[in-house]
Amino acid sequence: MSIAMRFEGHSDDTFSVHDGSGSHSQDNAGSGRPMIFLIESPTGGAMYVWGQYSGPDWPKGSPACWMIGLQQFDEGEALPNWPMLWGTSDSGYSPLLIVTAPDDATVRAFPSGADVLERGRARGVVDLAELRKRIWQAIHEYAEVSEDMNKDGSDSKEKLRSAHKVDAMLDVYLAHKKAPRTV
Repeated sequence: MSIAMRFEGHSDDTFSVHDGSGSHSQDNAGSGRPMIFLIESPTGGAMYVWGQYSGPDWPKGSPACWMIGLQQFDEGEALPNWPMLWGTSDSGYSPLLIVTAPDDATVRAFPSGADVLERGRARGVVDLAELRKRIWQAIHEYAEVSEDMNKDGSDSKEKLRSAHKVDAMLDVYLAHKKAPRTV
């Protein structure tokens, strides 16, 4: 037996997979951040499926369409030898990927809140008060960089790095809020 998993993008902020048990979606609120699903089979094989919306002229001259890609589960591990079919979804602005996985395969959003929490713990961020302090420091840093960029019109790479730092810390904070209080 097998499960057909259908991956496609919707609007400009939702990436979903439809499988035998229903539909699972991720919404990035139009941030442009990629969304990832992890497919794992206990009898062999795992891989990531990435979805990202490319807004109009992002990069310059590109259409506003979805991109779907595959990633190996780990270095040295080949992609599973599962049948895959590529096409265009009914929307006309998203590729369609159908992965036929073993019937014991599961699919879940990645990173999940637990994955983000573990990443925070690995970085030594386990105290919620300390995490709040770090978030506020990063927000102030972002505001300073943003103000400097607006004054002299210099390259916005530093501004983007600061925004990503704030964003990553907020992910860890939200995972802490959803996770049990014991660490």
